[in-house]
Amino acid sequence: MIPCGSKRNRIVAIAMTALLAAPLPSMAAKAAGAEAPSGGGRVKAKVLKSDGKTAIAGATVRAYHLDSGRTYPSAPTNAKGECEITGLPYGYLDLMVETGEGTFVGSQVVNISPAGTAVVSLTVTKYEERTPAWWSGKTQREIPGTQKASQGIAEIRTKAVGREFWTSPKGIAIIGGSAAAALLLLTAGGGSSSSASPSTP
Repeated sequence: MIPCGSKRNRIVAIAMTALLAAPLPSMAAKAAGAEAPSGGGRVKAKVLKSDGKTAIAGATVRAYHLDSGRTYPSAPTNAKGECEITGLPYGYLDLMVETGEGTFVGSQVVNISPAGTAVVSLTVTKYEERTPAWWSGKTQREIPGTQKASQGIAEIRTKAVGREFWTSPKGIAIIGGSAAAALLLLTAGGGSSSSASPSTP
């Protein structure tokens, strides 16, 4: 007969072993192929031809989230080459553009803050259109999340909006300029009021 204390210790040991052997919820979800949770970020994109002016309709922009490895697609671009991707988690995104001529990978990653918006333009150019000088020290990029070759590059230009704009260098410069202008007005106002003070008869 097993003493009561020994039996209790054995039960506790078995329970602890089972608990430690069980995967964490996030690891279990990842192993089961569950998708990463969506966020409140978004990308507003405009897709242009290599001339940087002509819009491309019917293109799809995909955002590859570097941390989760999940890809978020847009609806096809409209006649103005515009589309939007919503429900993005914060972090870094690798953008790509799919057109009838192939897939073009972004020239740089884009950072999305929680519930933030990135406004980008993507100018697509085939690799063969690049000059030999441009290729110095560079290699063709693969499509993010795959081992497939891309057909070209999408030059990305970003534009900060909302709160992000006011914390950007341009926004800070505007704030600084406005503060300087207000200071000048206050100084000018102080000078005119002292010169207008009545003189003694």
